[in-house]
Amino acid sequence: MMDATLTRVLEATGYLVGGEPAAPSVAVAEPSIVEPGRHGWTRVPSFRPDAWWRSNPESGGVGGEVGLRAFFKYVDDPDVVPVADWQREVWNHGFAPLLWIVSPRCVQLYNGFGLPKSGAKADENVIETFSMVDEELARLDLLAGRLVMETGQVWERLPDVDRATSVDERLLLQIGALERRLVDGGLDRGPAQALIGRAIFAQYLVDGGLIERAELQEIAGCQDLCKVFEDREATASLFGWLRETFNGDMFVSARVPAESYLQEMGDFLSGMDPETRQTSLFPYRFDVIPVELISAIYEQFVHSQPRKSERKKKSRSARERGVFYTPLTAVSLVLDEVFEGLSGEERVLDLTCGSGVFLVEALRRLVLLKSDGKPTRRVIREVLYEQVYGVDISRDAIRIASFSLYLAALELDPTPRRKAGIRFEPLVGSTLLVGDAFDVELEGRSYDLIVGNPPWSFRGRKGTATRRARTSGSLPIQPRGESLDFVQRAMGLASDGTRLGMILSATSFFGRSSTGQEAAQAVVRSLDSVTLVNLSELSHWLFPKAKMPAMVLLGTWRRDRTAGAVDNQMVLVHARWSPSGQRSHLIELSPNDIAGLPLASWERNASLFKAAFLGFRHDLLLLDEMTERFGDLEDELSTLGTPLRTGLTFGDGSDDASFLRGLPLIRRGVRHFWIPEQLPTFDESRAQWPRRRDNFEGPVLLLGEYLQSRMPRVVTAVADSDVVYTDAYYGMSLKGYPQDIGYLLAGILSSSFASWYLLMSASAFGIWIRRVKKADLMTMPMPDLQEAVGTREGKRILDLVQGFHRESPDAKGWSRLDDAVADLYRLDDVERTVVEDGLFRATWQWDAGRRDAVAHVREKELQEYAETFLSSMDSWLADSGQRSMRGEIYRLGSREPVRVIRFLLDGHAEDGPPLDVVTPSGRLHEVLARIGGRAQVRVSNALVGLRDLRVHAGDEVCIIKPAARRYWLRVNAIEDADAVIQDVFDGVPAE
Repeated sequence: MMDATLTRVLEATGYLVGGEPAAPSVAVAEPSIVEPGRHGWTRVPSFRPDAWWRSNPESGGVGGEVGLRAFFKYVDDPDVVPVADWQREVWNHGFAPLLWIVSPRCVQLYNGFGLPKSGAKADENVIETFSMVDEELARLDLLAGRLVMETGQVWERLPDVDRATSVDERLLLQIGALERRLVDGGLDRGPAQALIGRAIFAQYLVDGGLIERAELQEIAGCQDLCKVFEDREATASLFGWLRETFNGDMFVSARVPAESYLQEMGDFLSGMDPETRQTSLFPYRFDVIPVELISAIYEQFVHSQPRKSERKKKSRSARERGVFYTPLTAVSLVLDEVFEGLSGEERVLDLTCGSGVFLVEALRRLVLLKSDGKPTRRVIREVLYEQVYGVDISRDAIRIASFSLYLAALELDPTPRRKAGIRFEPLVGSTLLVGDAFDVELEGRSYDLIVGNPPWSFRGRKGTATRRARTSGSLPIQPRGESLDFVQRAMGLASDGTRLGMILSATSFFGRSSTGQEAAQAVVRSLDSVTLVNLSELSHWLFPKAKMPAMVLLGTWRRDRTAGAVDNQMVLVHARWSPSGQRSHLIELSPNDIAGLPLASWERNASLFKAAFLGFRHDLLLLDEMTERFGDLEDELSTLGTPLRTGLTFGDGSDDASFLRGLPLIRRGVRHFWIPEQLPTFDESRAQWPRRRDNFEGPVLLLGEYLQSRMPRVVTAVADSDVVYTDAYYGMSLKGYPQDIGYLLAGILSSSFASWYLLMSASAFGIWIRRVKKADLMTMPMPDLQEAVGTREGKRILDLVQGFHRESPDAKGWSRLDDAVADLYRLDDVERTVVEDGLFRATWQWDAGRRDAVAHVREKELQEYAETFLSSMDSWLADSGQRSMRGEIYRLGSREPVRVIRFLLDGHAEDGPPLDVVTPSGRLHEVLARIGGRAQVRVSNALVGLRDLRVHAGDEVCIIKPAARRYWLRVNAIEDADAVIQDVFDGVPAE
């Protein structure tokens, strides 16, 4: 039974309600529950928490280690328990940012990512101490309570809790520094990496009790591993034993490095920092650190810079091949989906396994499923030898993969013993194969799951020709990059019902290349139950060295391709950026970020694909309406006979450009409706792509290629005379055409409508880079420009834009332009709201805009949301002959993690104005409990993660959402009103 003091603390901070877990994310330790795995999923051998919070409650024990944890522990006296040891184990666990130590007199909040300290210095990792009074517990709730954890706001409120000091970041940093010291000392990179790998593996065996001191004495003549590295013969004996025990899979026979290098290794294991040369507590516990971290070590090695003398000897580098370390959070995302409903008997293949990160996690999950959470050595070995297969072109990577799989098998083994327990059959050449995935013979077996993160690289024309030759030709191939080729290879190896889960380049899915889209659509058409997860907003931290955005493809191969046999309704998931995700390195998904789209809709209107990820239902409706009602800019310019051109490229100066000498030159500096008066003269004789002379004949409409952060509108301006512009701009010569068409087009393309359209449909902006490509502009819906010039709306735009060329627009000027363009496109009130909010959403492509979007919503914005919601509801109520609604905005504390608005039908609550702001009594937990009481639902149980709720109770509905601005836009209000109306028809009490 949980101690009363701990119960009080956890109830005050929202983790418990009535002594029971408040949500599935909270678990309480029970003696009868045995968690799976050798140390349980908590992986903290001596520290046993009384309760814990987890960010991924749906994974149970099978889903691996990836979700965050907060551990809660009650002690009678914190001064007499080994808190320093506990914090060290929690730090080595790698996924626990917070440790709560609760005693009768106080709560100590420890930084689980803080570098471990010895003895009394452990207090340096105490973030803050809270006394046992209600006011202090309320302050603790605002700092690290459950709702603060669920909504990710803890990362903003506890800036010292930083992944940069976590075990994985620290170990990778120190191993990288150690490798550099060894290489700078004259040891080649290969032997340096081999030395580090062997030492870490030996330390794992020692930490895990798989080699006891007496056995180490027998093997190497010394009981202390650090001392082993002081003697070359002892080291040679240890390495020989490792090679013999593990069949040479991991460690090839090689000369033992000189003692000076061994001493560096021994110094590291004794606690000396390779960079500072300062000695302190050796923080690592390799029996606690997740085995998957070995893959991170591989990533560190393959991307470390080789010595100049070695570079010519190397084949294409991992970077050139598009090889990148796959973070555990991305691995977990894929495997969580493809493992749904499996038995544990399935066979897994990774065509580009690298260091084995997918295979290690697949092994863990298969073993736990097959053994019903109680693994035995027999089951572990069966899965290891018969169910997990990998291929990689790099022999070193395959060795690391075998290394990782052996470690995982040892970790899962409930009773590993020397000899029988740690001897394995060879994997390399049996289940782990060295070679090109397109050449290695794999057809002799059936595979139930094919997973991985294949290369995304583009190898140029020669590489494309090679790819064409190796594919079957039945499906189109993507023009740039090769990740979809591996999907086609996987489908060629698949049996009926084989599940695919791969991390791919997103460029073919979002690009404007017809062949690229055809290749992506052909893959989707070939699979059943397709889910696509857009990771583009996370790529800067998820795959920081990649040159393109990422997309996860999940689907099932069906051999029967007859009509109706395959479901071509795609599930699209958009993983949104958040400050907590960036800090925690976790992928945060909300039910609000999931949409559906038929493949046929994507094939009919390519813009709908991206919009389904980034937008709302009304964005898709408006896109469809605009493309049906209008032609596009390409058609208009074709009718006019004046194309949009790309500017001059200086480049390598390979072509004659002397015919442009003497003309004014624009390299940069154009702003909205403004061109510098004093321009330099083009005085070059050559350029790589000088373009044609008539491209630069004035008047010229100029369009900037890149958007600006605080004003995400296309930069346009009209130059009255001839001017040379570089490839930072697109241009359209208006010579021989009415100049008014240029001003009209400048106004349309600078409007919020254009920003909204590009956000929803552009191939780069909104996905990867803040660039507008010419092909994106060409697809924009466009009225008949020659006709529009003479309309009232067109004339308003002309007057405004011509005035803006004389005096830059202020906020009111921009608003007038946006209104005029909306009138030209005949947008109704709802469509205008969608477009206006689209301009704000476009700012999220910059860091400042993203942070602005997750800042706490202001009361004025809540009022605008509520007014829009009431307007939408009142229209429906009036049409259905029912009463109108009124709203109450709950004025909660500024630091509360959620906001609440209550809407009531008139006549069924106290009389009042249509919209009022009220201050509810009690703390947030009490407010939510009262709402739940009226609806007879447990609101706190449903309020998990970043989801928002609609709670119905009689003639009222309460909207409960995270406090971030992006959840309370007016377009959200329209969508929420639609959902409430649907709830009424469906009879849904709460969602």
